[in-house]
Amino acid sequence: MKVAVGGRVVAVLDSDDKKVEIIGRGVYLGDVIPPSGQYKSMGLPSPKIMIDDTRDIVWGYECMWMCEQRFESRYLKEREVIVVGVEGMKARLSQ
Repeated sequence: MKVAVGGRVVAVLDSDDKKVEIIGRGVYLGDVIPPSGQYKSMGLPSPKIMIDDTRDIVWGYECMWMCEQRFESRYLKEREVIVVGVEGMKARLSQ
């Protein structure tokens, strides 16, 4: 399901049969070349997501992401939702 710019999304860090860890819910801001990293050096755009609670930016290459409707219909069934936030995501990715 394609998400329009300004659409509601969920940034997912990890999931299994019992739980789904999310970075947060937010807004898809379009595909943009990130300000740093490999995507910038290669000139490749990545989905840009602004998380509601903190207004932090998460990039599509850092997580799985999908529209809220798909998340609610596919991932919430009998799973515990754990919000790890941006700091939790960065800590996990640096390991």
